[in-house]
Amino acid sequence: MNHQNSEELIKHGLNCVQNGQSKQAITSIEKAIKLEPDQPLTIYKKLGNLYLENNLLNKAQTIFEDLKENHPNHQIGYSGLAILFYLKKDWVSSQNLWKICFAKFTKHIKPNWYIKYAGTFFELKKYQEAADIYEKCKESFPNNIHGYIGKAKATSLNLQWEEAVKEWQLCIDLFPKQVHKDCIRHKKRALLKLGDFKTLEQENLKQLDPSSKSTYTKIQMDKFNKAKEPTLNFKHILIITYGRSGSTLLQGLLNAIDGVIIRGENNNIFWDFYKTFKKLINNKQTYFNSYLPNTPWYGTALYNESKLITGYQFLARKILVDDQFGDDKKFIMGFKEIRYNEIEGDFYDYLDFLQDIFPNTALIFNTRNLKDVANSAWWKDLKPEQVIKELSKLEDKFKHYSDNKKNCFHICYDDIISKNSNLKDMYSFLGAEYNQAIIDCILNTPHSYKPTQESTQKLFDNKNK
Repeated sequence: MNHQNSEELIKHGLNCVQNGQSKQAITSIEKAIKLEPDQPLTIYKKLGNLYLENNLLNKAQTIFEDLKENHPNHQIGYSGLAILFYLKKDWVSSQNLWKICFAKFTKHIKPNWYIKYAGTFFELKKYQEAADIYEKCKESFPNNIHGYIGKAKATSLNLQWEEAVKEWQLCIDLFPKQVHKDCIRHKKRALLKLGDFKTLEQENLKQLDPSSKSTYTKIQMDKFNKAKEPTLNFKHILIITYGRSGSTLLQGLLNAIDGVIIRGENNNIFWDFYKTFKKLINNKQTYFNSYLPNTPWYGTALYNESKLITGYQFLARKILVDDQFGDDKKFIMGFKEIRYNEIEGDFYDYLDFLQDIFPNTALIFNTRNLKDVANSAWWKDLKPEQVIKELSKLEDKFKHYSDNKKNCFHICYDDIISKNSNLKDMYSFLGAEYNQAIIDCILNTPHSYKPTQESTQKLFDNKNK
């Protein structure tokens, strides 16, 4: 095509813009301007924006400075330069130009002016100023979601968590079809920072099951409203297992028992407790004469083992049920951990230590068909035969430790999904009611990182038919 006519060149350039061919568009529009410089302002604006999009900042600056100088009563040059300086990370120059735009061109103010102006304050970490600008955007453009999201982000970054919860909720309420999952996530983070664990749990339940009248929601919410202390056979419950054994499903079942709070994995944090405890006691035994300040290990001999354990007990409760601290003794507490395969020769001693920290505890050893376990993504870095070999040894340790101990119980994943007699026996072992309706509800709710297990996915699919 022989582009000799500036009008045809402009038309071709605009078509290229629509087709996402920005470089070809620049070439055509440049040629048109060279042939006929007296083009409408919108063409110069288009070319300047194309330069910005392609990071041709010096060319863009020339365009917008010319527009600002030759057309001082038009906003294009000012707003173009404000955007340009933002891209150049010259936040102050960008701010000054936006101030001029807002003062001089009040009839031409657009939502994106507020957004970009506030963005300069974000970059300078002046979050309150950014929040004030977004508030003005909300007032001027109440139907534009970006002002609301910006205000919510600014209040979060300014650590105004109570205000942030309100702002994120406003986004969710006013723009339910437009709102992104990030809005809900940010609101939940603000609730966490506020320590409003009850509302946070309600938010999570709402995401899992929108029906506030569902059995699962009722189970979870009612357990914190019970005035009566639980009367099970144990004060603590620990799930001893390995990765992809179905332990999260077991965790869900136990948490559905009145008065029971079983927290999830903690990356073997109590193994670290054990190692520090052992080091302290070994130091005491080694430096048993370190009573006076003229000895290098002064005070080591004075460690009181019983008081150390009491301290660990207190810290354990803070870690596991800090959201319920003060009322925590109304609950039977515990956790599940899958990293027992990482524990070497002290495995049996470690389990004894756990029972010192968590007295009167039930140890539930949870296993699963090792071929199924070995094929899961959790063990992808190991060959299946390696996984089976390693976990077989661990299961042998489970059996050796639990044999003939009245506070130990073994359950398999297949026991749970088939709801066989061993599952009922587990409830009897704990002294808990076997409630078929509640158990079915838990089994019909996806547990784990995502319901990839065929049986769990099948249960979940059946629920949603």
